[in-house]
Amino acid sequence: MEELKNYEIRLKKEKEDIAEHENKLKELLSFEKLMDVLKRLEIELAWQQVKQCENQLQEISDKFAKYDEKERELKNLIQNKDEVCQILSQEIRKDEEGMTLKNSNFDKVNREYRELKNKDDEINRLRSEFKNSLDILKKKKSRLEHHIEEIKKYIDEKSQGNQDDVETLRAQNQNEILKLRQQCESHVGPMIENIKRELKLHIDSKAQKEQVVNEIKRQQRECLDEIRLRSVEIANVKASAKNKILIYGNHMPELLTDIRKAHSQGLFSKLPRGPIGSYVDVANSQYRDVIENSIGRGLLEAFIVNNTKDRQILEKMFTKYENCRPIIITAAFSDKVYDVSGGCVNPPKGTHLLLHEIRCSDATVMNCLIDRLGIESILLTNSKEIAETITSHIENVPKNLSRVLVLKEGNSCMEYYPMPKYRMYSNKVRLANYIQVNIEERIRHLENEKQSLELKNKSYETDLSQMSNQIPQVIKLIQEQRELLLKQENARREIMEKIAELDNIEYADYSNEIQLLEKEMGDYETHLAEIEQKISETRGQLSDVDNEKIQIGAELQSKENELQEIKNDIEAFKSTVDRKKMKLRSVNNNDSSYRVKLSEVQDVINKLKAAHMEMSRKVDAFTKSAADKGERIESDLSGDQLQDEISKVKAKIKHGKPVSLDPRSMRQLIMTKKEALLANEGKYENIKHSIYLLRKSLRFRFDFLKKLKEHMALLLQLSFSMILRLRNFEGSLDVNHQQKTLKLSVIPRGHNKNAVSDTKSLSGGERSYSTVAFLISLWSCVDHPFCFLDEYDVFTDEVNREYMTRLLIDEGRKRPLRQYSFLTPQDMALMSEDFIKILRLGEPERG
Repeated sequence: MEELKNYEIRLKKEKEDIAEHENKLKELLSFEKLMDVLKRLEIELAWQQVKQCENQLQEISDKFAKYDEKERELKNLIQNKDEVCQILSQEIRKDEEGMTLKNSNFDKVNREYRELKNKDDEINRLRSEFKNSLDILKKKKSRLEHHIEEIKKYIDEKSQGNQDDVETLRAQNQNEILKLRQQCESHVGPMIENIKRELKLHIDSKAQKEQVVNEIKRQQRECLDEIRLRSVEIANVKASAKNKILIYGNHMPELLTDIRKAHSQGLFSKLPRGPIGSYVDVANSQYRDVIENSIGRGLLEAFIVNNTKDRQILEKMFTKYENCRPIIITAAFSDKVYDVSGGCVNPPKGTHLLLHEIRCSDATVMNCLIDRLGIESILLTNSKEIAETITSHIENVPKNLSRVLVLKEGNSCMEYYPMPKYRMYSNKVRLANYIQVNIEERIRHLENEKQSLELKNKSYETDLSQMSNQIPQVIKLIQEQRELLLKQENARREIMEKIAELDNIEYADYSNEIQLLEKEMGDYETHLAEIEQKISETRGQLSDVDNEKIQIGAELQSKENELQEIKNDIEAFKSTVDRKKMKLRSVNNNDSSYRVKLSEVQDVINKLKAAHMEMSRKVDAFTKSAADKGERIESDLSGDQLQDEISKVKAKIKHGKPVSLDPRSMRQLIMTKKEALLANEGKYENIKHSIYLLRKSLRFRFDFLKKLKEHMALLLQLSFSMILRLRNFEGSLDVNHQQKTLKLSVIPRGHNKNAVSDTKSLSGGERSYSTVAFLISLWSCVDHPFCFLDEYDVFTDEVNREYMTRLLIDEGRKRPLRQYSFLTPQDMALMSEDFIKILRLGEPERG
């Protein structure tokens, strides 16, 4: 194989050498055309420069058009801000009305779908009943035809009888009636009751599962609304990072601007204060959440005015803004904070006064908090024990104390009221949203809530999928139970009909029996005609039900498609409303940024105009220079590649011819090398074919060896099993050629088939017999002139010893061309024969 690889490498080198000489021949032939090639490349390079300048000019034009369009958009946004806001608000209201209409349509179509579904279930039930009725009628028809044939046969065969036969028949019929009634009472009746109970359970289960599905869908819709609300809140918080007043609503910056404008015009006696939360700070971050919850969202969003007239003006201003109804507090403005030293609580050790924890930049706002909340009489603490100590015992209650707020881990706090009206409440604390909010932490909290809601929505989807998959199974069980119930009721009806038939038999004299039978046969034939008519009617009803089922199925599919379309429309409305709200907020917040962008865009446009003029002059200069060299030629190569090609051509011209040979000599040399290569390739193919034949022969020998091993293993197993069966033993011999192992398993006679078959569990005689059986099996697979076996019967009893000896003698008789030698220390009671010789050692000399 190594020599073959070296031969391949040599052939490859010869091919490369021929290719190199052919390239040299091409270079030699093309040397005379180098000047023309050089001129063409220079022309291509000149026009390539023109093309590059034109591309740059086009890029500048495209950028100019892009920035010009952006300038017009920004001007339109700045000029039409109020109009855009009004249009967006109208579109949002219109989309919300459309979404409400779609929701009502969805509920209406869903009710129609449920009615059609119930109607489809009822049709399935009727169809099952009709099919069962049809089967019962067919059975009745078959039974009546059988009775008619039996009566005809009886009339033909029998002509005489006696009254004893009538009495016997009466007794038989009575016994049959008794058996049928017992069967109906003990088996069919209880089974019908059980099926009815199970059917009721399945129907209740179906109703419960449908109720659960509807509840999950409702919760899922609420969860999706919450996720959408969190997304809007995240956007609001991100927007409020630039302007914190936006946390009170997108309308708040514009409202405050209007208030300041009205105050400058003299409409307000004093500038209204609000929102109150924008004036309040809390230095200690651990008390921020509980203080905001104590003040309350309504008070933090409230405004303070100086008098009633200011209040009326502010209320009128609020009407301009949708969903803007903050609390308005009328209080005389003051430049000084109230002196509350007489009514202030002296905080004990481990507590803090709420008044001291609140920082307020405006005296009017601080006075409002004192009036509304009494913050000078509220204490804060982290210890439940301190709160209980100073509130539960009247002697420990500080003067002027109204309540104590205790901070707990998590999102809750405890509120203690002092004696003599001691009580305690536990309140849930929301994260601070107005007072010194950490924007990043707030966004992280909202995103965590959104993620938890998304996980909750996924769990709803999983539960909905599981419950939706269970409902068809329950419907299938209901259908099966209904069919089984109908089958059992039909069986009970058949039994009752048989009982009625047997009861209605009239036992007359035997002499009139034939006439009675003929009359009975006539009744049967009349009944048969009625049944055939019922079968025809039932088939017609079944066909009508099938047609109605097909029609309702089409309507159900139509309603499902309509529901899906309405659902898609609702989602589209929601997406459109959210997008327009974001755009409205962006328009309100980004007016100043639009003006800055407009200025930047105008600067870029001026720079692009100058660059466009400069590049136009460049294109004209390069075009004139290239036209002087020749007509325009388009090239697929870049400018650098053309420069490299020109350098190569110039270098070739400078160095002269690549080789000293002429083309004719070069062609003759290449032809000689190709002939040598062709001869070597022929030798290579011969060697390769010889190797292929050798490998094929090797595979054939390996296959033969594998088959020989399998044959010998099979022969060994069969011989071993056959010898064991002579003693009513059972066993097997497993040969594993891959692991090179041989495993014996032997079960002596009289033992359980499932007993342990390991040779270690055998007795001495059983083990010796198994060993001899294995050796004889082994001798049948090999061919040697001599076989020796030593002490084969040492641990055996007389019975096993005799069997083993006979086996060995029979083996010697089967193969007369072999010589067997068996050594044993025990006496051998055999007669010498022509092919058996017994050699005994002499007695040992003792003493």
